[in-house]
Amino acid sequence: MKSNILTKQSIMDFALAIIAYVAVARAWLAFPYLEYSPLFYYFNQAMNYLCILVGSLLVLKCGVKFTKERLRLTILLVVYPFFCFFYTVNGENMVPALFSLLSCLIFVFLPKNYQIKVFDIFYKMVLYTSAISCVLYVLYSVGINIGFKIVPYYSILHSQQATADYVKFFIFAIYKSSFELRLCGIFNEPGGLGTICALLLIVRYEYMKKYEKIIMLITILFTFSLAGFILIFVFYAFRMVRKNPKNIIFIFVFVVVFLILPYIDFGNERLNMFFDRISITKTGLAGMNRTKKWFDESYDTFMHTNDKWFGRKEGYTFPNDHGGNLSYKTFIVEYGIIGFGLWLFLWINNALKLSKKNKDALLLIIFFVISLYQRPRILTGLYGFVLLFGGIKWLNAKAELSKNKT
Repeated sequence: MKSNILTKQSIMDFALAIIAYVAVARAWLAFPYLEYSPLFYYFNQAMNYLCILVGSLLVLKCGVKFTKERLRLTILLVVYPFFCFFYTVNGENMVPALFSLLSCLIFVFLPKNYQIKVFDIFYKMVLYTSAISCVLYVLYSVGINIGFKIVPYYSILHSQQATADYVKFFIFAIYKSSFELRLCGIFNEPGGLGTICALLLIVRYEYMKKYEKIIMLITILFTFSLAGFILIFVFYAFRMVRKNPKNIIFIFVFVVVFLILPYIDFGNERLNMFFDRISITKTGLAGMNRTKKWFDESYDTFMHTNDKWFGRKEGYTFPNDHGGNLSYKTFIVEYGIIGFGLWLFLWINNALKLSKKNKDALLLIIFFVISLYQRPRILTGLYGFVLLFGGIKWLNAKAELSKNKT
């Protein structure tokens, strides 16, 4: 009897692990393309189908029950597929949008304890792969070659002009250019890894073991991710001020020193380039560079047209598209101020209702919204649902557990 229970639990955990893996993969892995590895490409394709199959069976087994919460989340998750199916220029994203819709529906209709489990597995996958990534980064940095390969960076995979590469080991990546060496881990960009680790650290901070915090902080450090650094700095600053309002003086001094650093020559190109990214320019911090000059110019022109209200449809690109348009502005161009604003409102409204006024959950919502400035694509798939809504439910469960103990 006990053996049967363990077997059923193992099968359940395996099914939830598949859903968690797909959530991680939707945060954009480094090497999911055929050109990098046919084996890994087909593995990820199989996991996508397994997620839908196993997840659907799991939902049916648990019973499909409609609640106000699930109805609200279902309304939210159909927004992006609606854009792709009906409000689109060429419909290129229809198949990914359909997978996104189905995988998110599965997550929404899972029982709460399973949703929390998926979030927990998601976190552990990021934590342990980040730990391995840090070791690989150190090994490569000190010149110990354990089988590293140099392959093209994903954005120039089919380009003849190679300006950056990946240092590849299995599914792990390090971004390498003339003067930069930044950790990507299993993800396609250093900033992606830095942002994910920062958000997960913020969610679980009060309940993390010391070694987990160290792994996350070192990972963020090795990514040289400005977004990751800012999220963590603001988070720790908030904690310090909440603990003692007088600490705002030390935070102010730290900010002043930090802004002076770009004007210091450290005698190290990597450090100099990183601190250059926090220098103040006419458009803000130099490192907030998710859009290029050509896009900003086209965007400014666009914002003086009537299209700014409802956008130019999903998949639209400016005629002089040269890449470098990966910010919230892209969504405004596609869906307009009203379309993107409504979409964002639905996310925030659902999150606030789920938070039940839990202060840690409210903090997560704030930082999640801040992260959208540079990485709005989190709104398009399972990754965002698991991180935000799964994270909120995880925090509520922890708060409830603490309350019951007292």
